[in-house]
Amino acid sequence: MSQQSKERSESFRRRGSVASPSARSPGPALESEGGAQEIYKKQAARIEELEKENTDLAAAKSDGATKLSKIEEELETLREGTSELAELRSKAALADERAKEVEKMVGRTERS
Repeated sequence: MSQQSKERSESFRRRGSVASPSARSPGPALESEGGAQEIYKKQAARIEELEKENTDLAAAKSDGATKLSKIEEELETLREGTSELAELRSKAALADERAKEVEKMVGRTERS
């Protein structure tokens, strides 16, 4: 534990021991049973809200992971398609060159 933390703890303990007994006793709201029940109800309601929010966030995380997986698969498919397209373009360019050569050869044979 850091020195600063130890000093704060000691300071807090010293102030607590110096304080009057009435300052350390619970306030009137906590002494009455109705006040304690009200605090308990508020805390229980807040816990419920947080648990619902946690559930919602977990579902959103799961949905996000599923969407991410699908998008990554689609991206991979597109990348594969892009490489296939590049290969086809290369083959088409080669075929065009050969077609031009054939046309030249046919033109020479016809002239002869």
